[in-house]
Amino acid sequence: MERNLAALVIGNSSYVFADPLRNPTNDAEDVSAKLVSLGFSVITLTNATSQQMEEALRKFDQALQASSVGLVFFAGHAFQIDGKNYLAAVDTKIDDELRVKYSALDLDFILDVMKRAAAPTGFVILDACRNNPFAGRPRSVASNELAPVYAPKGTLVAFSTSPGQIASDGTGRNGSYTEALLQHIDTPNLLIETMFKRVRSTLESITGGRQTSWEHTSLTGDFRFRPSIIPILHGYASWAIADSLAPHSSTVVGVVIEAFKSYNWYRQNPALDGLSMEEARSCSTDELFVLGRNIYQAACGYANSTDRILTDFLEVTAPLAGLQSKAILDGMLYEVFFDSEGQHRDEPKLQRFNELFKLQANSALSSSFAFVQGCLAPFADWYFEIPGSGREVVLSVHTSVDESGAHAISAIWWDSVNILRNDPEAQGRSGWFAPRDRVFTYAELRQFLSERTVLPLQQLKVELEFPYTTGTKIIWPAALEMQKPTPSMPSL
Repeated sequence: MERNLAALVIGNSSYVFADPLRNPTNDAEDVSAKLVSLGFSVITLTNATSQQMEEALRKFDQALQASSVGLVFFAGHAFQIDGKNYLAAVDTKIDDELRVKYSALDLDFILDVMKRAAAPTGFVILDACRNNPFAGRPRSVASNELAPVYAPKGTLVAFSTSPGQIASDGTGRNGSYTEALLQHIDTPNLLIETMFKRVRSTLESITGGRQTSWEHTSLTGDFRFRPSIIPILHGYASWAIADSLAPHSSTVVGVVIEAFKSYNWYRQNPALDGLSMEEARSCSTDELFVLGRNIYQAACGYANSTDRILTDFLEVTAPLAGLQSKAILDGMLYEVFFDSEGQHRDEPKLQRFNELFKLQANSALSSSFAFVQGCLAPFADWYFEIPGSGREVVLSVHTSVDESGAHAISAIWWDSVNILRNDPEAQGRSGWFAPRDRVFTYAELRQFLSERTVLPLQQLKVELEFPYTTGTKIIWPAALEMQKPTPSMPSL
């Protein structure tokens, strides 16, 4: 179905009442370009006066009447007076409250425009509250801490900061929040709520935990900035890719799938043991794909009847046709990285990850590993290297030696980048709540890093800067955590 998308994008940097901001005009230009690439018709303003902002809002109001989705993005100064929020124009007068109100754009005005529009879905995204332009002025004038907003039905309002925080103006081309937004807004097939969660995670990483975005939503339907065509490219039905939509089936495979959904070993194990692969030949590849997903799900719950499939996959599935056997393994691999709605998981299922990826050693199964690499290609920025690609990742572990001879990890280098940082959540905790150092052997450390980097062991090389001998303790200090890769990190 065709989508009619309208957007108003404003970025103000050159204020008459404060020092210039570094990034808002860049933010507006880059967000506009991204929205155009996503099919939006965009009205863009930079360094706009209050009159220009009102005129642009009227044009946007007209565009909304023929649109199914409306979006407003603002970067710059914003503030509240008497519990109401205002977006500052470059010529906003801030010498008294009355002049502020009538020389800035009222956020409620924007929300009212979106509320009365024909468009059933609306978004307001504010990268504001960067610093306090009112420092040293009378307390009766505005505050730059924005007031809570209640989004009208069908609308989501996103803020670059939580109450009481200051937004980072960024060290590069964009503000920190906009930088995070641009990383995720065009991710294929990503629900809007999940997209903003990922923005929040990336923002906290960029700012070292100093800035947390938040949203208020009254959305009533699903929205994706870039609806995915991945199900078509994969060759499986949409209900198999998003298997929460899979219809009930009374076939031999359907019966096993229903047993797996019980999460009960006493149903799962007999159902899989009793599955006749000869009879399963009558089932479709879509149904066998969903079976594979459920087999891996049960394997993660340590249903012991799944062990033979992980170790002797070709032997177990030999009675099936080639594409049918492939569909089962495709489903198992897909389940590691994608949830029941077909969304890329923030946290992959890794309980049997290395056992599953050992199957890659058999060249007869290479098409399934090529399949999952294709599925993960749009999400490459989330990985040090796409799992199963065959390209080796080398991690160089640096340590310091304590009095007992144990080696405490101080850095882990990946292609000239230290991927460790101090964990802000570990600071200040004591007693039972204090995080504890981890103690590893070399094999245990390698397994741990495999899980943290989401790389199968055969794709990961861990180098120590000292000669390891049996019994040597390697300590992972509680204050350190591993950073996820970001597009700013160099790729291998």
